[in-house]
Amino acid sequence: MRLRSSVGVAFALAFLLYGSEAWAAACNGGNCPAATFVVTGIVSPQAAGTVSSVTVEVRTSAGARATGYTGTIRFTSTDAQALLPANYTFKSSTASTPNCNTGCDQGIHIFTNGVVLKTAATQSVTVTDTSTSTVTGSQTGIVVQAQAPSRLVVSGIASPRTAGTASSVTVEVKDAYGNRVTSYTGTIRFSSSDPQAVLPANYTFRPTAAGTDNGIHTFTNGVTLKTAGSHSVTATDTTNGSVVGSQSSIQVNSGSASVLVVSGIPSPLSQNTAAPFTVEARDLYGNRATAYAGTVKFTSTDAQAVLPANYKFTTGTGLDNGIHTFTPGVTLKTLGTQSVTATDTVTASIQGAQTGIMVISSATTTLVVSGVSSPQVAGTTSSLRVEARDSAGGIATGYTGTVRISTTDAQATRPTDHTFTSSEAGVFTFTGLVLRTAATHEVTATDTRPGYFLEPRRSCSRGLSS
Repeated sequence: MRLRSSVGVAFALAFLLYGSEAWAAACNGGNCPAATFVVTGIVSPQAAGTVSSVTVEVRTSAGARATGYTGTIRFTSTDAQALLPANYTFKSSTASTPNCNTGCDQGIHIFTNGVVLKTAATQSVTVTDTSTSTVTGSQTGIVVQAQAPSRLVVSGIASPRTAGTASSVTVEVKDAYGNRVTSYTGTIRFSSSDPQAVLPANYTFRPTAAGTDNGIHTFTNGVTLKTAGSHSVTATDTTNGSVVGSQSSIQVNSGSASVLVVSGIPSPLSQNTAAPFTVEARDLYGNRATAYAGTVKFTSTDAQAVLPANYKFTTGTGLDNGIHTFTPGVTLKTLGTQSVTATDTVTASIQGAQTGIMVISSATTTLVVSGVSSPQVAGTTSSLRVEARDSAGGIATGYTGTVRISTTDAQATRPTDHTFTSSEAGVFTFTGLVLRTAATHEVTATDTRPGYFLEPRRSCSRGLSS
């Protein structure tokens, strides 16, 4: 009894073993399970951005087309910029859906214009079953080459930087997809928003070969920016101006002070008149040296000049930061051409002067009459303005003389004499002038002090009518 049972079990196992192998070996038709995908049709080599169709064929483990496959596939690529078909579900006649008459894949499908590769390199496109990741396949060895040059990438200039320091700069030629164009042989020129910039000369790229540019070149210590502020450096193809690129927002800071600029003293300047003026510290390239914290002293060719005391510049928010205005400033007393000089008390080479300041007499030399309308009707009452002026033509604000108004009209009524006060600052308006004789007349202002002569500038009333 025990022997019969053992024989039965052995027979059953043998049947299952050899029967299953026979069944597996026999499954080589279209309805066998999918084992792999064959991906073909993408042209190689190709230019970046080329639109390609791709064919996906489903095969069994025996290599036959799996015509009954109805799975869903997804696409991936080694090209991170690739454009790929969306997930796709195959359509086929199967035992459960035997009547697929139109649009049936039967284990193969062409994705027309489905793939765009953009990154220059050797790439692959892979298809994978979304349910069974071991069912997969790829087209490999797809050589993608860069397109024609589209732009230049300028880089390598450190920011912030000090005016006058040299920097290396790199220019790389790229296509529309960011690939380096190794075959570029164009010539580039440099420009900058800094009018003082020192830039590389025009340069022609060398083609692909050992030891040549291959689409990228570094200009060692090629750029020196000198003007403080935010600047850019631009490279442009000399033949095709659309192939261009810039490095922008390069912050250039001023260097250390090398000169002092003294300005603001008017010329001519009346003697004994205080004049505010400004001292600005500048670097070698004319930028305001905002970090200057030196002390300056003042001198003048006028031995009698009243000058500011020594002054230490300050830095920080709301402080000097390289420029200071001195008020009331300087008072020059000696007639003639004078200068005012500012000098750093530690480094005497840091200095500057305002020269050619013409100092003139502050005495009143002229009375100027204006404001009498012409023509006018006889008997009209008029006002007139009298200004006391110095030899430079400026208002003599300190004038305190007494002025008399006279006229060539013997019948006229004249304003009363007036003594200027310091509060009037050299200007007074007379009222009550009446001209009565029809003719052309003059109105004159005269200082009444004996022996005191001022050049009169008369006001004429022309065409007086009766």
